[in-house]
Amino acid sequence: MDHLNTAVILAGGKSTRMDFDKQTILIQGQMMPLFIADQLEDLFKNRIIISNRRELYPEEVEYPVIPDLIRDRGPKGGIYSGLTSAMDDYV
Repeated sequence: MDHLNTAVILAGGKSTRMDFDKQTILIQGQMMPLFIADQLEDLFKNRIIISNRRELYPEEVEYPVIPDLIRDRGPKGGIYSGLTSAMDDYV
């Protein structure tokens, strides 16, 4: 198997322990979720970013940015949204 199928990157959250939205952290000039998605390119043919703040991402971003399908459930809600949105058998 050359590639795994889909990686789900949980980007959002309430950031209650930080004073800012974690997904806006820049790594080499990119927001952290986009940087992570790019780094996973050799391993996963599809990458999905789960974020309730689509407005943070450029329109031309190459990865789907999906909001939580069930709000206020923390990481479990993000995982559910990623699994539901993925088109592959393995996520």
